[in-house]
Amino acid sequence: MKRKLIPLFCIIAMMAAAATAQTAQAPPKTPTSPASPGLVRTEGPSPEFLRLAAQISDYATAQCGGKDADAAPECRVKALWVATQCPDRMTASSSEANTGSSNCAAHEPGFEYAVSSIKPRKNDGDSSSRFGPTSDGYRATNVEMISLVSIAFPVGPHAQFTGEPAWTGELRFDVEAKFEPEVGEAMMKLGRDDRALVQSYMLQKLLKERMNLALHIETKEVPAYDLIVGKNGPKMKVAEPSTDGSGGRIMPVLDHGRRMANFTRIPMATLAVTLSGLADRPVFDKTGLTGIYDFTLYFVRDQNLSATVPGDDAPGSSVVAPFDPAGPSLQSAVEDQLGLKLVPSRGPLKIVVIDHIDKPSAN
Repeated sequence: MKRKLIPLFCIIAMMAAAATAQTAQAPPKTPTSPASPGLVRTEGPSPEFLRLAAQISDYATAQCGGKDADAAPECRVKALWVATQCPDRMTASSSEANTGSSNCAAHEPGFEYAVSSIKPRKNDGDSSSRFGPTSDGYRATNVEMISLVSIAFPVGPHAQFTGEPAWTGELRFDVEAKFEPEVGEAMMKLGRDDRALVQSYMLQKLLKERMNLALHIETKEVPAYDLIVGKNGPKMKVAEPSTDGSGGRIMPVLDHGRRMANFTRIPMATLAVTLSGLADRPVFDKTGLTGIYDFTLYFVRDQNLSATVPGDDAPGSSVVAPFDPAGPSLQSAVEDQLGLKLVPSRGPLKIVVIDHIDKPSAN
């Protein structure tokens, strides 16, 4: 089966998830609130919250032999649950913490969804997709299953999928999962990185249990591009500071083969990820630019790629858009419009191999 890069839909999804997590650092105003960590917005994390989140993180690292989340994700998720339920464990001696002899017992099952529903999408005329945390769990509507898998397994911006059945990219589903209130409260005690780890772990567990998903990850070196600053310097506008806590946005438009995208509050790492999807090979940020920027990128698509646009004769119809050669290539647009440059190179690419996945039945 042909290997393909993570689709732009998933790139934007991961961008949105990261932005949401960043605006939700602080715990809810009342300890008993079950509000979702993905939806709560506050003025910013308090010093007390930052200290607690750091203490929980340090405890989990120590309990997993000093290994980070990439090396021991399941161990870390379990340790994070214990720390949120039994804060005295974090101040106990190492022997007490390891034997669980403190006065608190963290009950099972821990970080997971209590109930879930996966249903084939009914055609109601709405083609938009929505996904993300809710007040008591997670909801995705009108999504391809391969997109949900890519969100559940955030292996990094440079990845390809292979081995997936055709239906995972053709059929669409509505997914809803809910957790118990104490799970939401526990997640609100975690820092951004640990919370993202837990959310991914819960979605992974859902897919494994409901669809018998099994996969493994390989790494290989492939042709790539390095994104560097051009000889005359960057031409992008530095973004104004956000006043509402909003993250970056990408608004792509396809018009008869001509592509245009408006980028708002975008760091170079996100631009590199977006260019990876457009160039069909990994793009690595080597600019050294640490700011966030507003800019517009206009170029023409590759003449070998097909495109469809809405038809005029019937609702929902489409026609193949002819290739329009007028306009700059992607490489020229990056250099002339942004003051950056795509330089051919080689770099690591993660291959996500799907060994097995069952098509979900209606429930």
